[in-house]
Formats: sequence, structure tokens, C-alpha cells
Amino acid sequence: MPPHYEKPLLLLLVRSIAIASVLITGQVVTMVGRCQLHTIQDIVGYGLYVTGIQERHHAR
Repeated sequence: MPPHYEKPLLLLLVRSIAIASVLITGQVVTMVGRCQLHTIQDIVGYGLYVTGIQERHHAR
């Protein structure tokens, strides 16, 4: 009798762990992606800001 009960529970456990890990990985990836996106935007914005200042100084 016990093997019949253990197998479905084990499958459910494995399945729930797999789903949880996928969800966590997805959240981490989106968080990291957002952070990288903001960092890239900041770098680009800072670069444009610095070049803008340099252009203004050169224009004078």
C-alpha cells in the first residue's frame, strides 16, 4: 500500500518544486533585466548629459 501513496506525493512535490523554481527564476530574471535596463538608461542619459555639457563648453 505505501508505494501507491508515495509516488503521487513525490510527483506532486517534484512538480511544485519545479513550478516554484521556474517562477522564482522568472522573477529574478525580470528584476535583473529591469535593473540592467535602468542602468543602461542612466549610462546613456549621463553620457548624453556629459556630451551636452562638453558641446556647450566648446560652443562658448
